[in-house]
Amino acid sequence: MNEKIEITQGYRVMVDDNFHYMDESYRECAGTFQNYEDALAVAKNITLESVIENESDTAEETFKNYKGFGSDPFIQPFGGAARPEENYSAWTTAEMLAQLIEVERG
Repeated sequence: MNEKIEITQGYRVMVDDNFHYMDESYRECAGTFQNYEDALAVAKNITLESVIENESDTAEETFKNYKGFGSDPFIQPFGGAARPEENYSAWTTAEMLAQLIEVERG
């Protein structure tokens, strides 16, 4: 018996396509969550996967590829859910991840 619980207050992870910057027709919902931490984990994972998909020889090239072709998740509170103190930035996370990947490669 699969009952679907309707969430009336929480956080949506929305994903924009950097290739179609500012075109909301390419926006997708990656999920709806009751708490911010779960939404944040999903947004970070989407960013990580996208950075890996756009990996190049240097951190700078990887980040440039991400900005041109990657997935750009963001978290949208709804139903009166509290806004986080700091908004999640996929671009900031992607830049950091690109640098970490380059360091790991040595």
